Amino acid sequence: MKHALLIALAATVLAAQAAEDAPLLPRSEPYVPKAQRIPSRDTPATGAELKAQALAKLRQRFEEADRDRSGALTRQEAAMAGLGYVDKNFEEIDLARKGAVTFADVQAYLRRRK
Repeated sequence: MKHALLIALAATVLAAQAAEDAPLLPRSEPYVPKAQRIPSRDTPATGAELKAQALAKLRQRFEEADRDRSGALTRQEAAMAGLGYVDKNFEEIDLARKGAVTFADVQAYLRRRK
């Protein structure tokens, strides 16, 4: 019984110490545990600035998904990278029916959807 109590206490201490050593992550990521979030010091972006941030994040995710650095994503690459928006709208984005879409194709689709 004493051993089990000591083990539980040690696990609690180690978990607390690990939480203190964990890097702080941006508040904007919802899957980050509350204890690891850093408070935002900036005012939230709005309007054109918000659109630019969203587009930059989409471009970054697009480029990370492009494993072969071809400059285009197949539907399978988009799906594997978690780019569900590109995957679900692939036919509408790939107007040339090339089987792959560039970031410019995605931007053109977004402009058409407005």
